[in-house]
Amino acid sequence: MRFGLARHACDLLRSEPADVAANRAIEQFERRVGGRGGLILIDTEGRAAFARNTDSMSWAIARLGETTRFGF
Repeated sequence: MRFGLARHACDLLRSEPADVAANRAIEQFERRVGGRGGLILIDTEGRAAFARNTDSMSWAIARLGETTRFGF
């Protein structure tokens, strides 16, 4: 069975903020196909979020005039 994580996450962004869409996409990815991974999303309001179901995933979010946020 195939699962298009990026496409599914973008579909969820049509009705959900980035944090909700990211978490739901990862939960459904794991439940449907046993997938492991992560993603970073930015919604239409410019809100950035990430979700993962792995032990680690490097990520960073930088915005003009704000402190860069990052993690592993």
